[in-house]
Amino acid sequence: MQKNKLRFTITYLIALLTGLVLTGCQPTMFGMPQDQWNQLTPQQQAQVIDAYNQRKQTEAQNAPIMAAIGAASGVLKNKQSNDFANPGFNN
Repeated sequence: MQKNKLRFTITYLIALLTGLVLTGCQPTMFGMPQDQWNQLTPQQQAQVIDAYNQRKQTEAQNAPIMAAIGAASGVLKNKQSNDFANPGFNN
């Protein structure tokens, strides 16, 4: 009985992960699913392209800031865990 339950759980997890992977592999055009892209007029497609390019440009401009925030966050988390591990030695 236990073997069947384990087999069912493994089969279910494999099916779930396969579905998630296949959903993530959906083709896109400028961040939009291909089937939706195909329904747009050329003017709408141009608007989507402009918005996509602006978003990517903003992400590129913000990349150094986001990297610094990520690094600072890691340092703070490390400091906090050290503070909790050695409460008498806080700087």
